Amino acid sequence: MSLFATNNSRKFSILKDIYEVDSFSERKVLFSGGQDSTFILYTLASFINEHPRFNSPNNINENFTIQCYYIKTTQFGNYLQIREEVARIKIKEFIEKKFPRIKITLTPVDFSNLEISAVGHAQVAVMPILSLLLEEHSRLYLGQGVTDAVTVEIQDCGKTKVEIFKDVFNGFTKLASKYDIKSVFPLIESGITRAIIQDYLEEVGLLNLCTWCNNETQFDTDYRICVCSKCAGHRREYNTHLQEC
Repeated sequence: MSLFATNNSRKFSILKDIYEVDSFSERKVLFSGGQDSTFILYTLASFINEHPRFNSPNNINENFTIQCYYIKTTQFGNYLQIREEVARIKIKEFIEKKFPRIKITLTPVDFSNLEISAVGHAQVAVMPILSLLLEEHSRLYLGQGVTDAVTVEIQDCGKTKVEIFKDVFNGFTKLASKYDIKSVFPLIESGITRAIIQDYLEEVGLLNLCTWCNNETQFDTDYRICVCSKCAGHRREYNTHLQEC
């Protein structure tokens, strides 16, 4: 199956253009092991694997590394952290087996000693650290979706989550005197929805390796019937998509 030959060809074409525009080096992903970041990591790896430059005679024996960062903290539950850790390892192995010349590194950003009130706030808080870790000419891909571009996440600030991410990230890269570092939101820019992501991940065999459950009363859960907010929300979005088809 060609990566972009889907029923949503226009949106996938935009996604391909997003990956094409930036420099072909220093690609980074904020990777939780959930659906959104897994979709970005897999499609980015597939794009690089198929790119003519990667397959040119000068590069045919070269590997390409995608560096992934993830938030490490137990503040939001031990089960959540374990599920995400297991998911990241399985997804890494799946992608590296699928694309043998693509190598994935997993680097934790440890927030264990910080008090953070919500997962969304942790994602904002990690931006200054990442802005200091990234090399110049880097592109950091983040899995925030369409709703994050229109929903105000922090009370009374008057900005969306994505706007806050960009403000914090850009501010700290300037303070660090780093240049040509950019945060990229492929899902928002392409208009790819959660339902499209679920269909795609299921088709390529990755959906069951992802995690999104935040149930802390039991470790092994079935997302199709789990009552936690994340599982219920995913089912609701997907059912809405089916009704609209």
